[in-house]
Amino acid sequence: VDVLKPRTDERTYRYLQLANGIKCVLVSDLKSTKAAAALTVAVGADDDPEELPGLSHFLEHMVFLGSHRHPGENHYRAHLAKHGGSSNAYTSSDVTVHHFEVAAQHLASTLDIFSAFFICPLFSESGTERELNAVDSENSNNQTNDGRRARAVLRQCSDWRHPWHKFSTGNRVTLKEEPEKAGIDVRAAVLHHWRTYYR
Repeated sequence: VDVLKPRTDERTYRYLQLANGIKCVLVSDLKSTKAAAALTVAVGADDDPEELPGLSHFLEHMVFLGSHRHPGENHYRAHLAKHGGSSNAYTSSDVTVHHFEVAAQHLASTLDIFSAFFICPLFSESGTERELNAVDSENSNNQTNDGRRARAVLRQCSDWRHPWHKFSTGNRVTLKEEPEKAGIDVRAAVLHHWRTYYR
């Protein structure tokens, strides 16, 4: 597959598909001092079970709680901070994207940590409550964002049979209180969601 690019773009591109089916685009920019990677997973809020609104977003948070290869919950953040990097992630209706940047000479070690989140994540019980609080806080902060509020109104007005109507962020009510009342183990649901969409 040839990657189309403008004539003014001096970077080189290469498309390849790994043995496990993951499709990659490699970009090389010899002038850059930073290196970056992103992983897009074909799962988003539209894929949340009706009884667990925000599960895909919660999973996005839970993935970064360490891995069997690098079990420290703060290992990734500390590694990025030490090497001039940063990371983030987002969940949309149909995809979840995880990404980072780091000083170029530390790309290989960072990729090792990053990839382990998707191969052998811990999903520690101790981190579950903390990330639930982070999701709940994110939802609270979003309530003053006009764009988010407009989207929430559109979702409420949409056909309930269409995935667009789902509450995508999740909060303490949808990811703890209501599931507990219904006898749903949210951590087990996170593990099932990961096995279904991330493997």
